[in-house]
Amino acid sequence: MIDPFAQLQQAQFEGLALSLYLPAGPALDQAFHHALLKDLERDWTKVLTREKRLALEREIRRVGAFLDQRSAGGRPLAIFSSEPADLLEIYRLPSDVTAELRIDRRLYLDPLVSMLGVLPLLIVAVDKERGRVFTSILDRVQQVAELRGEPIKHQRQGGWSQEKYQRREDLRAEGNARAVVDWIVRHRETYPGPIVVVGPPKARATFIQQLPDPLHAALLGEFAAPLYATSGALTEQLRGT
Repeated sequence: MIDPFAQLQQAQFEGLALSLYLPAGPALDQAFHHALLKDLERDWTKVLTREKRLALEREIRRVGAFLDQRSAGGRPLAIFSSEPADLLEIYRLPSDVTAELRIDRRLYLDPLVSMLGVLPLLIVAVDKERGRVFTSILDRVQQVAELRGEPIKHQRQGGWSQEKYQRREDLRAEGNARAVVDWIVRHRETYPGPIVVVGPPKARATFIQQLPDPLHAALLGEFAAPLYATSGALTEQLRGT
């Protein structure tokens, strides 16, 4: 299984970096995180060196601008920020956290890593010709593969030849779905989490029919989404399901 935070764990920031954990707070109170941020800054400013105090002021302004732009009330957050390194990572967490703040050359990731007991989702977007595979962990969706099968043509003529043609195209669609399934089987050790299937209804059904029993048992659900959906769009749709 891939460690999604390996790079963050290994990174060192000469200009210092902020690690910030914010509890959920009231869902409709947009000022909650701002107020908590000010309290944390005030408490830490008293004990920091000048270098760390200046870095904290810089990163607090940056995080405050993010909170102004996007309401995140009602959700616990982990935020990692270093303006000199152009780092700003925000994770909406699956469970609440205690308010914590660190400013250092390495990120404080222990609370985040402790939440990795739940395996990342494997999201499979399919249509008749293609498949895209994503992982989703801690509210972050990332594409890991795109597979293109044989083109499926459309023929308007009717009669026996149309039925024969349609059957051939259905077999191609099944072969394309099987290619996506084969990719998942080959990479299952790396991506062992539950599976969600998205796409048009017929393409989803064709794909699900190709799943071997162990993968079928891992099927968590399905919903409609266009194959060209962005990672951000899938993230938003997953939040609503």
